Amino acid sequence: MNPISYLVPKILYSGSSAYNTNIQVIQVTGACKLLVNGTVQSFSANSRQVKAKVWGKMANIIVKEPKIKNLLLLGMGAGTLLGLLHRRGNHTVTTTSVEIDPIIIALAKTYFALDRLNNNTIVRGDAYTVVQNPSAYNLQPPFDCIVIDTYSGSDFPSNLTSDAFYTNVLALLSMGGLLVINRIISKDDKKTLASTTNQLENHIQPLRVLKVKCPVISDNYILYGLKAKSIK
Repeated sequence: MNPISYLVPKILYSGSSAYNTNIQVIQVTGACKLLVNGTVQSFSANSRQVKAKVWGKMANIIVKEPKIKNLLLLGMGAGTLLGLLHRRGNHTVTTTSVEIDPIIIALAKTYFALDRLNNNTIVRGDAYTVVQNPSAYNLQPPFDCIVIDTYSGSDFPSNLTSDAFYTNVLALLSMGGLLVINRIISKDDKKTLASTTNQLENHIQPLRVLKVKCPVISDNYILYGLKAKSIK
């Protein structure tokens, strides 16, 4: 292999869908990344960068909870988090992954080896609708862990910040189960983190916040904690 060509980014896919206007899969140094509307949505689990990024940090949080046997991922993307958990030896965890875009699902299987994860069930649908009517999508709650990472590029659906959405999510989470939320927040935005914290702090105790710094105008914030035993 030419070492120079190995370092040069190669576009493996470029297209659009009914949900995203600009989708690309780019390969560089032997790993792939998924870009949606100009924002990196996923990395290959074997990427050298991924451990230091938000998916690696979320995986670190999840593997510290050994009681997790089943996990619901809202916003699968190309399955970076799933691949990381698999590589960390979490082969016994059953995962259910919700993704609205069929093109993203196909790319995840083709370029990110998602179809090699035998313990993962993919549910195609809108996260809000799925948690509102879980039986219609054959979900099997309660889940020991629920991860919310529902981005289209840098856009986070406004209905997934509502009290109704969080109520439905918490209803699917087992008592003492782990909730993990990824939010991309502008460096000059002082309101989003505070409002999200206020919505969750009575239900997730203690609610922790981990900042993952990014070299652009926004940072990732991971909000996580265990469902309070008084919440039903």
